[in-house]
Amino acid sequence: MQGYSCSGEIVVISKDGRKFDASYHADAIRDDKGTIIGLVGIHTDITERKRVEKALSESELLYRTILDNIQDIYYRCDPEGTIVMVSPSAPKLLGYDSIDEIIGEKITEKLYDNPADREIFLKVIYEKQKTTDYEVTLKKQDGSPIVISTNSNLLFDSDGHVTGIEGFIRDITFRKNAETALRESEERYRGVVEDQTEFICRFTPDGTHIFVNEAYCRYFGLNREEIIGSRFRPVIHPG
Repeated sequence: MQGYSCSGEIVVISKDGRKFDASYHADAIRDDKGTIIGLVGIHTDITERKRVEKALSESELLYRTILDNIQDIYYRCDPEGTIVMVSPSAPKLLGYDSIDEIIGEKITEKLYDNPADREIFLKVIYEKQKTTDYEVTLKKQDGSPIVISTNSNLLFDSDGHVTGIEGFIRDITFRKNAETALRESEERYRGVVEDQTEFICRFTPDGTHIFVNEAYCRYFGLNREEIIGSRFRPVIHPG
């Protein structure tokens, strides 16, 4: 006759009222005529396993929630440089329509504006095992450059072998452009100031000089190092 068995998970209440999760498997006991006369089964306490599974599920949910909402890009590559994972922010920042256009591609050919920069990056990260605020220029889908800063690290298996690289990418193009504009503005300002024949100086309320132009230095026969940081008081004829 056809056998009978069942298995599953249940909550068991112990004699002292404690509840715990258990798995069970039961088989029918039959007499010589095939009639079921009882069951024989095994129960296993799986409380710890269920606790670990719940913690893992909650951790993965939190991890996924963070990745789905961050503005920076999270990425992961295998040892050959193939992109195996990116956060949902990647397509928007890099100008693609979906993650599928990025996953499975070689990061050097797909994202690096200058492929040689990838070799320099790999040399650094394999030497130090991580990078912090490492700057490099990538390219968007339309080929336009984007300056990024990345915190990345090597991934290892249990035997210590490198299994890939993961990290976060932040768009710093606006900041770099602002820094360039500020530097150019300061250079233009300094050029105008240095070309003036008039004396130009700047000092704090207590009289400490923090800037003087070349005409100021020439007139008093001093160099900048002698004036900057001092309370030099020029003597000017009363007339």
